[in-house]
Amino acid sequence: MLFTLLTLLAILFGVVPIIWLPIILVLELGMANIFLSGYRGKEICSAQLFEGFNKKFFRNAGGMGWRALWLLLWGIIPIVGVIKYYSYRFVPYIMLACPDISATEALKKSMVQTNGFKGKMFLADLIIIGAVIVLTVIFYLIMMIQIPFVAIIGAVLFAIYYLVLVALLPLVVGTLEAVYYDKVSTENPLD
Repeated sequence: MLFTLLTLLAILFGVVPIIWLPIILVLELGMANIFLSGYRGKEICSAQLFEGFNKKFFRNAGGMGWRALWLLLWGIIPIVGVIKYYSYRFVPYIMLACPDISATEALKKSMVQTNGFKGKMFLADLIIIGAVIVLTVIFYLIMMIQIPFVAIIGAVLFAIYYLVLVALLPLVVGTLEAVYYDKVSTENPLD
C-alpha cells in the first residue's frame, strides 16, 4: 500500500512525467526487492522500498525505464508484447543482484534466463486471471438475484471481495513473480 500511495503522490506532485516516472520505476525495483526478501523468509522493512534511491538512482531508473520503453515498443504487436513482457520480467531482480550491470545487459540476461520458462509463467498468470474472473462473475450473479435479502448479502459480499482483491492481488502477483525468479535463477543461473 505504501508503494501505491507513493506512486500516487509522485504523479500528483511530480506534475511532469520526467519527474514522476523515474521515481515510480525505482519504487517498482524496491517492490521487487521486498517481494523477493519476503519469499526467501528474510525480514522485510519499508526501507527496502527506497533502496534503489540510495544506490545508483540514475542507473536504476534508467534500467527500469529502458525495460518499460522496450515493453511499450513491443506492445504495438500484442502477441510479441506478451512474449517480451515475460522475457524482461526478471530485469528488476537482475539489477538488484548485479549492481554493476547495465540496463541493456540486464535485458539480455533476463531474456536468457527466462528462456524455456515463459510459457509456464504465462500459464500461472492465466490461472490467477481466470480465478479472478470466475469469482467476480459468481459474486456479481449473486448480487443480481432479485430476492431482497439475497441481493443485499450479495452486494456486501461483492464489496468485501472487491476490497480483498484490490488489497491482495498485487501481493499475490508480486510474490508469484519473486517465486518465478527464485525458481528460474536456481534452475537457469546467470553466468
